[in-house]
Amino acid sequence: TIQMRLRAADGSTMTRELRTSLVLDRGAYVRGMKAQAGDGTTYGGSYWIAQCDTDASPGDSKDGTPWRLAVKRGKDAA
Repeated sequence: TIQMRLRAADGSTMTRELRTSLVLDRGAYVRGMKAQAGDGTTYGGSYWIAQCDTDASPGDSKDGTPWRLAVKRGKDAA
């Protein structure tokens, strides 16, 4: 989300927010993290993208998840 705050010569202000559809990498998932739609995070060795605003953990929901698996963890080397 990009937030713009404009101030007029008379001192009045106007604030506008612009949400983009770009993936924003938020790094490794931390329990309790609040993600916005489009936030990307690593969790369990995989990369997940939030499909909507959520505080749920990636991959933990059994009946549908607000996260989409973008890159699945590969097999460990033997």
